[in-house]
Amino acid sequence: MKYLSARTLLIHFFTGILKLGKESNFKKTDWDDLWKSDPVVPHAYEEWLERERCSARWRRMREMILKHYGSFSGIKVVEIGSGRGTVSLLMAREGALVTLLDVSEEALKQAKSMFEKAHLQAEYIQEDLLDLSREHMGKYDVSMSFGLAEHFRYPERQKVIDMHALVLKKGGLTFISVPNKWCPSFQLFKIITKVLGKWRMGLEVSFTRSELKKNIYNAGLCYITIIGSSWIADMNYFLLSNMVKLFRGMCGITGDGRRSVSRFERSSCLDAYLGYALVVVGQR
Repeated sequence: MKYLSARTLLIHFFTGILKLGKESNFKKTDWDDLWKSDPVVPHAYEEWLERERCSARWRRMREMILKHYGSFSGIKVVEIGSGRGTVSLLMAREGALVTLLDVSEEALKQAKSMFEKAHLQAEYIQEDLLDLSREHMGKYDVSMSFGLAEHFRYPERQKVIDMHALVLKKGGLTFISVPNKWCPSFQLFKIITKVLGKWRMGLEVSFTRSELKKNIYNAGLCYITIIGSSWIADMNYFLLSNMVKLFRGMCGITGDGRRSVSRFERSSCLDAYLGYALVVVGQR
């Protein structure tokens, strides 16, 4: 078992302090490398899927879609910048016709592997969201992304939101989930990981509620609401689970220290203000 020396930790700390304000844009190859560095482990993906199924975010989204469409059966859904498509898989389970769109070939490869293990189908499209082909326009009942828009600066930052609107049919819904600038647990976790030199996500600029509303209006969508993830669960996840995992890794301790999710997250009226995920809901 290999432990980091105090000297190494101090070097990490002061190097990280110097890098706190420096974030660079990710290129396609960066995303491929990121996904390759974190290959699919079936039991781990199943835990992520179960965590999302039990999340306050998913429950609120599901309720809104059922209220709007009555059922998931047959609705066309596109997840933009899909990664492994965890939320899309949950929707496919309920009968949605799912399209996963990502610039990373590796991300789509891992998503396809997980969908096949779940005996579910999806369409996989490798394409740059900022240069989408016209065949996608006005095609989908639901567009969504989870952790995408924050990796861009303006004007591309607004264009990402615009694309969620352009691919929707008239009356369709969009769900855009981004990190909350005022989520204390996540912002503290991000500072710590950057100070320790463990931040891997490149440019990531969190959103405020007012910015999200402005983006939705600028995209020509009707603003419906902003829902949030459970701020209580987020505090546990970022300041307990993830910090334990981070320091175990730095100390060379084997195993990921994860615990299975066994109950639904507690929700509260503060989630849309202090939760990690701000999910803006708009309608075309």
